[in-house]
Amino acid sequence: PSRDSALKDLEDYGLLEIWLPEVAHCRGVEQPPRWHSEGDVMEHLLSVMKHLPRKPDSALVWAALLHDIGKPETAGRDKDGSIHFFGHAEAGARLASKVLKRLRFSRRESEDITWLIQFHMVFIQLARMRPAKREALLRQPLAPHLHALFVADSRGSRYENESAKEKQMAEVDEVWLEFWRRPAAEREKTLKDIGVDGNFVMEVLGLAQGGPAVRVALERLNIVFLEGKIKNREDATDWLKANR
Repeated sequence: PSRDSALKDLEDYGLLEIWLPEVAHCRGVEQPPRWHSEGDVMEHLLSVMKHLPRKPDSALVWAALLHDIGKPETAGRDKDGSIHFFGHAEAGARLASKVLKRLRFSRRESEDITWLIQFHMVFIQLARMRPAKREALLRQPLAPHLHALFVADSRGSRYENESAKEKQMAEVDEVWLEFWRRPAAEREKTLKDIGVDGNFVMEVLGLAQGGPAVRVALERLNIVFLEGKIKNREDATDWLKANR
């Protein structure tokens, strides 16, 4: 059976409540029709499972299954009756960690899945992120999984204005594809690849030893590096001297 029909069978036969009550409790949790006219949270999960890639690995499948289990406990309404789920991604990651521990997933598997859940809303803002933040996210090892989860989550949501969803997805895809068109050497380059490390910072700034000042300088350097404003040691030297 397909993933969504298998999940529905577990629910219909009462097994989901026994094995994964956190998922079962998504049934009956209303969602804002503007973004989720497909129905309650459970209907959304069933729809998301339909839109996963043909051969997803287990981390992606479990992240998709559990990505919205934080919604029941974060559900609220504004004064005008609008439904919201503030902090549901973070709440879902915490709940998922407990679920995966109960199911005896390895620590690495649990960390990967909970990371995907915690950040599953981030890709929506991809085109509007600060360049450094966007670059850091796209360089994450799990970024391809996060992108696949974003696509399934989007396809599994029925907007009142579907054209708005298509526009949002197109914006994300444009940034995503542009990143992957770049040579691997460029995508993976770090400060160390251009000879910039703690010792370099100490030398340029005339510091006798490392410490917070060196760490802060490296963090600030990395931001401008990811923004493409530093290409070599000379650029880094000039930046450090101008921003000491």
